[in-house]
Amino acid sequence: MVVEQSDPPIDDRETVNTVLVEQARSRPAPELWRTTIGGGVNALLLWTQFPSLHWLASGFAAVAAYGLWGLLDHYVGYLEFKNGQVAERAVARVLRACMGVSGWAAALFAVVTFMTFLVHGWIS
Repeated sequence: MVVEQSDPPIDDRETVNTVLVEQARSRPAPELWRTTIGGGVNALLLWTQFPSLHWLASGFAAVAAYGLWGLLDHYVGYLEFKNGQVAERAVARVLRACMGVSGWAAALFAVVTFMTFLVHGWIS
C-alpha cells in the first residue's frame, strides 16, 4: 500500500520572511545592536570609499535593516507586554514595517546591481 504525502498546508510552509522573523526574535538585543551598527558602518564606508562596490554596500544596508527590524520587534513585544500607550505601539509598528520594506528594498537593489555588475561586459 502506497501512501502519498501531501504538501503541508500553505500556512505551515517556511518562507524567507518567517525564517528571518524567527531568527531575529531568537537573538538578544545586544546581538541585534551589533548587527545594526556593523551593517550600517560597513554600508557607509563601502559606499563612500568604494562607490563601485555599491551593490555590496546595499547588502550591508539590508543587514543593518534586519538588525533594526529585530530591535523594533523586541520593542513592540515589550510595549504589548507592559500595555504601553497606543500611539507609541502604533509608531513602533509603523517603524518596524518601514524597516522590513527598506531591508527588502536594499536586498533587491544588491541583487539587481550585482547581476548588472556581472553581466556589464557581456551585454552590449
